[in-house]
Formats: sequence, structure tokens, C-alpha cells
Amino acid sequence: MRRFGAWVVALALLLPVGTAAAKGELSVAVELQPGPRSAQLGPRFQPISSSVSLKAGGGAPGGGSDHRGGTLPFGPAGSAPRRFVVARTKAGEAYDQLVIDLNGDGSLDDETPLPARMQSSGQTIWSTWNFVVKVDHGAKGKPQIEDHPFRAYIAVSSKTARPDSFNYTSQGFRFGRVTIVEKLYDIVLTDRNNDARYGPGDAWTIQSASAGGRPEMGEAHDVKDIASAGSRRWQLVLRGTGGRHAVVAEPGAAIGAAPAAAPPASGAHAEDRALPRSESPLAFVDTVEAARAAAAKIAGAWFLSFESDGNADSRSMREIVYTAKAATDGAGGLSCARIDADASKDLVAAHNVKKVPTGILFDPEGKEVARFEGYLSVENFGLFLGAVNPWLEPADVEPDIRGKNRSRHRGVVKKRIAYLEDNKHQGLLVDRVKDLGLQKNRAARDALMKFATGRKSKEYVTAAFFALAKIGGKTAIEFLCSSRALNSKDFLVAQQAAHALGAAMDARGVDALLGVLGKRGTKIEVLSASCLALARSAPQDERVIKAVFEHSKHAKDTVRAGAAEALGYLKSAEGLERLKVMLTSDANTRVRAAAALGIGHTMHAELIPVLRKAIADDKAHTVRTSALAAIRELQGEKQDTVRR
Repeated sequence: MRRFGAWVVALALLLPVGTAAAKGELSVAVELQPGPRSAQLGPRFQPISSSVSLKAGGGAPGGGSDHRGGTLPFGPAGSAPRRFVVARTKAGEAYDQLVIDLNGDGSLDDETPLPARMQSSGQTIWSTWNFVVKVDHGAKGKPQIEDHPFRAYIAVSSKTARPDSFNYTSQGFRFGRVTIVEKLYDIVLTDRNNDARYGPGDAWTIQSASAGGRPEMGEAHDVKDIASAGSRRWQLVLRGTGGRHAVVAEPGAAIGAAPAAAPPASGAHAEDRALPRSESPLAFVDTVEAARAAAAKIAGAWFLSFESDGNADSRSMREIVYTAKAATDGAGGLSCARIDADASKDLVAAHNVKKVPTGILFDPEGKEVARFEGYLSVENFGLFLGAVNPWLEPADVEPDIRGKNRSRHRGVVKKRIAYLEDNKHQGLLVDRVKDLGLQKNRAARDALMKFATGRKSKEYVTAAFFALAKIGGKTAIEFLCSSRALNSKDFLVAQQAAHALGAAMDARGVDALLGVLGKRGTKIEVLSASCLALARSAPQDERVIKAVFEHSKHAKDTVRAGAAEALGYLKSAEGLERLKVMLTSDANTRVRAAAALGIGHTMHAELIPVLRKAIADDKAHTVRTSALAAIRELQGEKQDTVRR
């Protein structure tokens, strides 16, 4: 199971507060943590850049010439503006140095000059910087220093030109999790105002917890506005401007005067109840024969759960353990049967069941390998499933398989390939390939890699690639990057592998994708798909940003279109500007349509007027249709952005 980084906060349980409980109105305190600003886990949302005017003068450490500067309104109300200066390190060259008051002491003398990352786009020269300002959000005498990451840029038309404005964008976000009526939700908060403080005007969202560990921004709401989740309406009440402490509450709920840590879990099996719930709990059939037959089709393991409706531990296993995300992630491909112990005395005797609940695990050959009695915690249930490695081993875990286990594993893989190939109906075979992708275990992964290798049907290969992307893990990504996939001599295979890598959104594929972009002779279809895959996999990687920008100026329309859509996934203010230019001025209809789709991927609802203008002004039906789709995406309607 994928694990969140250390920055993910402990789960908080919802409890009624004060008199609000009687009315069914709920509130919960939530501790928010800074998200990793340069990692894949960042939400695909960033605010539109703010800007300040630049004025001549104002020297700074580091020398340089032609200084221009200004101040930035960072921090809580009443904070002193932060002074900054940009300069040329060489006369006659573009501006490439920034000195800024990062620590807030009012002086530039103790700051180190920051070099710019230089880029050009057409006639425009961009100078870009990343920096982190420290801001005190505490009360007088009680400092609370928080880091606020920013990206800034200036743009000029020539090396000798002087910039008129300094543009800057917040790169940070806050993230927390709450449990509402036994369902886990993500809370994401971003500094949309670009002022290094959190409050009205900034954006927040509440939505079902992301299964893959990536907090998504979803539908953005102003902090002062109401959001909906779990058939209820919620408001976010911030405690202070640092974005660390908040209360999520139904309108009208008693909130209390001070932030409080979430109460500890209570009641039977409280720790397990607090764990994330799965969107797809373990599925049970009601007979041993059905479970055994389902397992035989894929040479998989199977599990019997003997239960009684009148037994509290049986109910807890059903409601808590078998619905936990950790349990379902570890049980991919497991065939399960629930047996009513009261009505099945013959099976109880045959399997020597002494009490309920009892769980019995069988390997693919039908041999009992493990059993438990009574309530089994979620963690221990995961260890229990490990008794039939490698068939239930997560695909990203690679224990050494030796001796009999190696032979058995190969046999299981062979049977799963046979399971795929014994049905010649194209649609059903593709469905079986997809089913293996949902199992997310090592045996399914190895079967899919063998199935995809050298197969003539591009539809089957594509389905296998996307199933491998869903399984994920180091070995699957390496396969998708190999000569059997992304680096295949068959450009159609390579193109679909690139699209699958985009669906996987795994940064481990970045080096191979960049290599394809830089390789001479790469087909334009592969270049286009690789741009999209890179932007989806590592939207903050400087190498990716540079490569996508370069290909947005490619002479071939197909490549330019792929890069245009890819720009929408990048965490780049320059990318937004480039998209607007491409939407309005590119000569190719397909490129303009892709730029519209790219704007939809940015999650910047503020750009809807730009898209509406394109619908009104552009004569091409394709562009107007794409702009409409982008508007729907920005308004929260999910779009299928993955190529197949």
C-alpha cells in the first residue's frame, strides 16, 4: 500500500460539539500541515500570479547593474512589506539576479543573491526564481514562524529591455484529513491571494480522501464560502493566518473559542475505525464453491470468513476490517466467501471452526495456509494475508522468490496468462486484462508484462499497459519505459506506453520520457504523448517544465498540441501565460483546441472568461468544443484526460 509522507497529519474523528449535537450539526478541529512544494503529491492547483511595479534604483548585495526594485505585501495585516531588487550581473545581458528580504528583518544586506533560471519563448525572455519567505504569524511575544514558498518571474522583449513588473505566485499549500461519519475526507488550503497568509480570498476544498496519496484541489471555494461533502454543507474556520489550525463545521454548529486537537478515538477497535475507508470493500460470495471457482480462473488464493449476525466481533470484522483501505489494498485478486456459521453446520465441522469469527486462507492449490479466530486488527489482517506470498504481495514489494516458491509463482503467472487467452472475444479479453490491473499484486503484474510483450493486437497491448500503470510500482514503470514499451521500434506501441506512463503519474518514468524527447528520430506522436506524460508525472520538475516549453514551440502541429495540453498540468505561472497566447494566436486549429484543454487542466476557474471569449471569437468548431469542455472541467465536472 502506498504510504503518505511524514507531512500527512494524524486522522481526526468528528464529534458533536456543545449544543450543536442535538441538532445534528457537527464540527471538528483539524491540524493542517504544509504539503511538499516540489513533490508529486502537491494538488494540481496554483493561484494566478500577482504583480508589483518595478522602479529604478535601490542597490543590493551581489553587485550587478541597472537595479530595479519594489516591495511585496507578505504576512499578516500590519506586517512590514518585503523589499526586493532585481539586477543584471553583466551589463547588456538580461536580468538574472534577485535579492529579497526573506527573513523579514527589513534589510537586504544579510541576504544571498538568487540566480535566475533563464528561458526564452518567441521574442520573450523569462527570468524565473524560486524562494521561501519566513513569516511570523504568532501573537506578540509568541512567534510562529512559517515557511511560504513562491515562484516569481519577469519577462522582457530583449536582453537590453528593462522589466516593468515583478510577477509572483504562491507554491505552497496546507493539507489535513478528517473523518466524517466514518468516511475520510481531505482538506486542502492554498494561498490564492499570494500574500503569505491564509484567510478570506484564499481557496479551500473538502472531498473524499484521495486513494493514491495525492491531495487534489477539486472544486476550489473561497475560504469565506460554504463547500459540500458527504451530503452536508461545510465551512472552514481558520485559527490565525498561518494556515495550521482550523475547524471544519456545518453552518450553525458551535465552534468554540480556541483550536483543539482532535479527540482520541474511543470505543471498541477505535484505532481501526479511524483508518481510511476503501471505496471498494472486500467483495464476498456466499458459497465455498463460488470462491474456489473464482480463484481457480486466475490461479489465485481464496479466503473463507465464518461469521454470525448475532456476534459483535463478526459485525466488527465486516464493518471495520473488511472495509479498511489497508485491507483491500493488500487483498488484490483474493476470492472471498462469507459463510453463515449458524446455517452451515456441515461446513463448520468440515473446517473445524470452534468460534466466530474465524477466517481461513487457502493458497491457489487449495491448501490451508493460515487462520485466525476472533477479531483481527487491520494491521494483523495484512500480515495474515502475507501467508500466501507472492500471490497477494503488493506489486511494489519484491521479496526474493526461491526454490519451490519460484516454480509456483511462475506457474501462477502462466495460469493467469492462460486465463486471459482462453477467451477470444476481443471485448471480454480486454475486460479480463483490466481485471488483472485492479488486483495490484505481483503475480498479476508479471502476467500482464508477459502478455503485453510481442503481442500483435495494439488494443490488447494498450489495455495491458494501462493495467500495469494502475498496478504501479518500480518494476511496472521500468517495463513501461523499456524497449518493449516506450522505447519500442513500433511507434504505436511507444505512443501508448507514454500515455500509460501519464496515467501512472509516477516520477520514476521521467528520465526515460525525457530521453525519448531528446532522441533523434522519435515520431511526433510519441513526442506529443511524452510531453503529456511528463507534465502529469512531475509537474514541478524544472527539467520537465523546460522540455514542455521547448516543445510548445515545435514546428510540428502534433507535437505543439501535445505540449500545449501538457502546459495545463505544470505548476508554472509562465505556463498559464503561454497557454493564453497559444489559444488566441496559434495558426493551427488542433493546437488552439489543445491549449483550451490545457487551460481546463489548470484548475484555475478565473480563466473561464478567456475560454468563453474563445467560444465567441474562434471560428473553428474543434476549438469551441474544447473550450466548452475546459469550462466544464474548471467547474468541477471530471473529464477523461487519459488517452487510450
